[in-house]
Amino acid sequence: MFLSFWGAKRRRISHTREIPSTSSGQALRCVQDDTLNMRIIFFGTPEFSVPAIKALAMAGWNIVAVITKPDKPVGRGLKIESPLIKTAAENLGLPVLRPKTLRDVAAGLQPAHSTERRLKPAPTFIHQLKSLKPDLGIVVAYGKIIPDAVLNIFPKGVVNIHPSLLPKYRGPSPIQAALLNGDSETGVTIMLLDKEMDHGPILAQQRMKIENTPKTVITKHDAAALNSVRMTGLALSNKLADIGAQLLVEILPKYLDGEITPQPQDHGRATFTKILERENGQIDWKQSAEHIERMIRAYDLWPGTWTLWPAQISAPAPIRSDELQSGKSQKFQSGKRLKVIRGSLLHPTIGCATNSTPGYVWQTEDGQLATNCNPGSLILELLQIEGRKSMSGQDFLHGYPKFLGAILS
Repeated sequence: MFLSFWGAKRRRISHTREIPSTSSGQALRCVQDDTLNMRIIFFGTPEFSVPAIKALAMAGWNIVAVITKPDKPVGRGLKIESPLIKTAAENLGLPVLRPKTLRDVAAGLQPAHSTERRLKPAPTFIHQLKSLKPDLGIVVAYGKIIPDAVLNIFPKGVVNIHPSLLPKYRGPSPIQAALLNGDSETGVTIMLLDKEMDHGPILAQQRMKIENTPKTVITKHDAAALNSVRMTGLALSNKLADIGAQLLVEILPKYLDGEITPQPQDHGRATFTKILERENGQIDWKQSAEHIERMIRAYDLWPGTWTLWPAQISAPAPIRSDELQSGKSQKFQSGKRLKVIRGSLLHPTIGCATNSTPGYVWQTEDGQLATNCNPGSLILELLQIEGRKSMSGQDFLHGYPKFLGAILS
């Protein structure tokens, strides 16, 4: 991993060094009391934002409020869940605000949880922010655009942690894009927000190499390949969150003391990512096995990677013990999703299927479940039918023997 600071003034900082692989969460320099006393409002929502707020709190920064999204129903049962940053903030004793909108309307706040410190209400949310007299805003994966009216509240600006090496991969899905495109490195950018998306000047960047070579298995006894770990979207997100948190507490005092001059991005080199919808996870078996394997790893957290249950198999044999005892059969209509949770490339020396059609399901000589791609074949290591538990490819084939020879779409 490499570290670079942009535009250092008093001491010219432009160097490369190794960064410890574990997150200490400790401030990396002595910070003046008047700097630590600056009033910070933190914006964040998912797990990615948790290491940053913990690092700031441990370093002694004065966080006067945490802004996050309202609770929402999740999962098949539509259970109401709170953002993870809310739980982290409560554990740190920080007040939490959950506005439905950041616009200057009288939307107000959701009723405060009994454990939250109550703040004096204001006619509008923006007035409430102003009443806190903040100096600096920090945004880490908040998940909403911060309007100009909010940005203008902060005299010292709004600092953002973005999980890519800007100007590459602006937008909402930079982690997935790095894995999907087979990049060998990525990183974190600390920047100042402006009115355009991920467009503002850069304070610091830190690079990180990623193991993004697809796993290739020769046989099911190939322990080295089977046990090798390739980076997934969730794993990369966790690593970048820790790196970003460490980098933030290191450069924040330098920025506030005027030691770092924000540097404009090279906007001509900017690339952009998109909001990922569930449909983006559907596999096209006419693509290469290498691309599909990267897709499985990149989309593991969201939107998942899936194919449609084969139309040729309308009533597969039951596999659950309670269904076997009751005599119930599993009726799956074509169009039901079959999630591919883990896969690997099949080494070309293994051979190939008798049918070359992309999406054709076959079995290798040593019993591995594979699917044709174009080119190559993918071993289906872990599968999950919509609404059921996941199972290995071999177990899946035992429960659904008619799956062999099907054409996936």
